[in-house]
Amino acid sequence: MKKLKYGAAGAAALVLTLLLSSCAPETKEADMDVSQEDSRTYCELNVQKSPVSIPAQTVAILAPTDNFVDFLTLVTRSETEVINSLGGNLPDSQLEESIGREFSVVLADGRPRMLAKRSVQPLGESAYDIRDAVNGTFGIFRQANKCAAGGLKRPDDQVETKEGSNILKALSIAADQLTIDGPKKIFILSNGIQTEGAIEMQEKGMFPKSDSSAKLLAQGLNAIGEIPDLQGAEVYWYGLGQVDGVNQELSEKSAKSLESFWRQVITYANGDLKEVCAQCGAGDPHRLAIPVPTFEVKTCTLIKLYEEDGVEFLPDSATFKNLSKAKATAKNMSTQFQSKGCDEMTVTGFAAAGVDKVDYQKGKTKIDSTNKKLTKKRAAAFASLVRAAGYKGSISSAGAGTCGTEWTGAGIVDKDLQRMCRRVEVSN
Repeated sequence: MKKLKYGAAGAAALVLTLLLSSCAPETKEADMDVSQEDSRTYCELNVQKSPVSIPAQTVAILAPTDNFVDFLTLVTRSETEVINSLGGNLPDSQLEESIGREFSVVLADGRPRMLAKRSVQPLGESAYDIRDAVNGTFGIFRQANKCAAGGLKRPDDQVETKEGSNILKALSIAADQLTIDGPKKIFILSNGIQTEGAIEMQEKGMFPKSDSSAKLLAQGLNAIGEIPDLQGAEVYWYGLGQVDGVNQELSEKSAKSLESFWRQVITYANGDLKEVCAQCGAGDPHRLAIPVPTFEVKTCTLIKLYEEDGVEFLPDSATFKNLSKAKATAKNMSTQFQSKGCDEMTVTGFAAAGVDKVDYQKGKTKIDSTNKKLTKKRAAAFASLVRAAGYKGSISSAGAGTCGTEWTGAGIVDKDLQRMCRRVEVSN
């Protein structure tokens, strides 16, 4: 297995270099008081032989980590969709369509592996028999969670867990189970924080704190061949970006960037991320949840810089009107970000249309195109000053184009509002 070692900046360089038990669903958790022998009986998860004909395949990836929430709330939230993928929502007259549907459960701890695989194989032909087989196949979903990191877990049971979380490897295992041309679904129950394997987000520079770094990290993983092929699979993610707030904290921006990263990964994997339920869980992690390294995701406040701050350019140009003043502001930004431990920076430029709203709407296409290019150049110019001032982190620049807030209620240009439009924003 190859490991992405250099975070977003390293990923950018790399990409450039490479061109670039039948258990019916329950309604609530309970720590069952069972003996060691009974526990081993309850947790006899296994891999059954696949049927000759498989009409649909489903894989559930579970990451019940101690920096998450009460994992059973995620199981409860997702189980309707999971059992429906096995045919649980079919009317009796169509239940035969569920026969042969296959269900696998993969544990995404520090040593991912498939815990169980079953298929809908009824003992009889009646609707009752088929529905019982659907429920029995689905039963490994909740059972696997309880045996790995819940109320059925015992020191010597069959579901031994390893510290950490490796979602990419779990996705690779899931991909190996998807062998048919028919419907394929993957349900991921995880907050998306990977601490083992090809990317270890607790390491410096390895957590995607912006859209740009998310894209670079995903590109880097794809370049070293660490993204599996999920061709044709629909992916449903529960709890992405959600943490307990005690062992792990994430700002809203960091959580969104983490989601952006996994969206990029699923896209590179040729999968289709159909739905993300980011706030599906609640409560504290189970006392037997899988331990993972925790870390601080440092973020810096968005800073808006205007002409009076020295970020003033000559008309229709990326040349600073007062270079020495612009350099002083860039030095201040470099110092602020580095003192707070923020190792990523995004510089975004904005510009005014320069005309009344009615005239802007008439020439919108041309004005926006011109401003998009101009603000990109201006952002890059200021980013260069920040780098020259000694900033060691990664810097990206973007052009936001026309500001769109320079008019009065009557649509007339307002000079003060125009000055507010002509700005550069610095964030991480």
